Amino acid sequence: TEWQVDIDIDEYPFNPHDTEPGFLTRFVYEFAANRSKEWEKLHSKDDKLKTTNGKLGAIAMQNWLFLGKQTNHELLPHRLLRRDKAQSNSLVKEIFLVDAVNRPGVHYNSLKPGSHSRSGDLRNNHYWGARLQDWGEDTPAILDKTMVDESMMPIIERFQQCEPFVRKYLLEPHPATLHPKKQANLKKLRSKHLLKHLRLDPPSNGSQHKG
Repeated sequence: TEWQVDIDIDEYPFNPHDTEPGFLTRFVYEFAANRSKEWEKLHSKDDKLKTTNGKLGAIAMQNWLFLGKQTNHELLPHRLLRRDKAQSNSLVKEIFLVDAVNRPGVHYNSLKPGSHSRSGDLRNNHYWGARLQDWGEDTPAILDKTMVDESMMPIIERFQQCEPFVRKYLLEPHPATLHPKKQANLKKLRSKHLLKHLRLDPPSNGSQHKG
C-alpha cells in the first residue's frame, strides 16, 4: 500500500468536481504529482529549501457535517441531504503516504522530517445526523445553519443500481460444504463479476496506482 486513509463508517470522501468511479485515486495521484512539480519549480535553485518539507506526505480532507433528522432511505448519504453552510470545523481526515508517517493520529498524522500535509478540494462528508438536536425533530437552529446539498446523488444512484449485484456476489452465503480454499476462490470470482458489472476492473499489473 502506498497511500492510505482511515475513516469512520459514517464518513465518505467526496470530490465536488468529480463523482465518477475512481475519483479518489485520480485526485490523490494528480494532486501529488502537481504538488511535486510546484515544489521543484519554486525551489529548484535553492538546495536548502529542496531538502525541507519538500515531499507531500498527506492530503487533508476538510470536515463537512451533514445534519438533521434522517429520512427512511436505505443508504446513509441519502438519508441526510442537509449540511453546514461552511466547513464545519478545523478537523480533517488525512490521506497519507504510508512511508511518510512517523506517528499516526485520528485527525492529523505526525509526519517524518522532509514531509508536509496540504489540503485540496476533497471533502470528508461526515454524516452526523440528529445528534446535535438530541435525535429529535429538526430545530430552527439546525435548519438555519444548514443547507440542502444533493451533490452526492450521482454516487448514491450508482450505489442503488449496484445493490442487487452486491447482495448476489458478495453477501450471498458461500456453500458450507466447500473447502476453505474453494470458498476463497468463489469469493474472488464473485468480486470479479461485480467489478465487471460496475466497470471498475482492477488496474492491470503495469498500472502505477497502488493500494
